[in-house]
Amino acid sequence: MNLAFNHSNSSLSFIDRLQKMSINKLQILLTSIAMLVAAQIQYIHYGWINPDSVLYLESAKLISIGDWKGAFKVFNWPLYATCIALVYKVLSLGINVTILKAALVLNVILFGIASTAFLKIIELAGGKSLHLIVGTIILISSQYLVGDILSMLMRDEGFWAFYLLGLLFFIRFFQHQRLSDALLWQICILLATLFRIEAITYLILLPLVFFTIKSLPWSQRTSLFLRSNLINLAALLAMVVTITISDSLSVQNFGRLKEVFSLNLYQELTNMLVTRADIMSNAVLGKYLAEFAVPGLLLTFIYAMITKVISASGAINVALAA
Repeated sequence: MNLAFNHSNSSLSFIDRLQKMSINKLQILLTSIAMLVAAQIQYIHYGWINPDSVLYLESAKLISIGDWKGAFKVFNWPLYATCIALVYKVLSLGINVTILKAALVLNVILFGIASTAFLKIIELAGGKSLHLIVGTIILISSQYLVGDILSMLMRDEGFWAFYLLGLLFFIRFFQHQRLSDALLWQICILLATLFRIEAITYLILLPLVFFTIKSLPWSQRTSLFLRSNLINLAALLAMVVTITISDSLSVQNFGRLKEVFSLNLYQELTNMLVTRADIMSNAVLGKYLAEFAVPGLLLTFIYAMITKVISASGAINVALAA
C-alpha cells in the first residue's frame, strides 16, 4: 500500500512539475514525447507496409534518380513521394540509408509537426498546461491514428501535419485578420491537399464560415473570405487560363484534380450509385424488395460514415465532444 501511495505521489509531483514549466518549453517536451512514440511505433512495425506504400516508395525511388515522368506514371499525386526522396537525398549525404528508412524518418517528422500544431490550437482555444498534457495523452493514445495509420507508410501523416497547421493559421486569421496568417493558411491547406485530395473540401468550404458572422457587415465578411482565398483563387484562375489557351492541356493533366473538377461529376456519382443499387437489389434484397435498394444503400453509407467517425476519433473522445 505504501509503495502504491508513493508511486501515486510521484506521478502527481511529475505532473505538477510539468504544469509549472513555461508553455513553450512544455510544448517542446510534449512534441518530443509524441515523436519518440512515433519513432517507437515505426521501429516495432519496421517493414510493415501496405499496397499503397509500395507505390509511394517506388515513386520516391524514381524521383530520387530524376525520373519524374516515370514517378508520375506510378502515382499521379506525388508530393508524399517527393518528400521521401528529399529526405533520402539529405540523409544519404552523411549515412547509408534506404528509401524505406527515409520514409520512416519523414513520418516521425510529420507527426511532430502535427503534434506541435495540435498543441498550438489547444493553446489558442485558451488551454493551459494541464490541457496540453491531456491533449497529448489523447493524441498518442488514439488507436486509429497511432495504432493503425502511424504504423504504416501513408500520406495521412503529411495530411495531418499541414491540415492542422492550416487550421492554426486560419484561427489566427479569424482572430487578428492579418494577411500573413491568411496566406499561411492557404499554403498549408494546399499542401495538405497535395498529400490527400480530400483536403480540398476544407480548402473550399472552411472560408465560407466568414459569411456566418452576423456581427460583421457583408462587405467585411466578403473581404475576409477573399483574403482567405487569394492564393486559391489565383491558382484556379491560372489553371483555367492555362487550359483555355493551350490545345494540349486539360484537367486530365493536373493529376487527381480531374476527380474534383470533372464536369460529369454528378453523372458519375449517380451512375455509381445506380450500379451498386442494382447489385444490392439483385444479390441481396431480391425482386420483392428491389425498390428499397437505393434508400438501403444510402442508409448503409450513413451508417459506415458514423461508425468510421466513432472508430477514428475513439468512443471516449466522441462522448466528450457530445
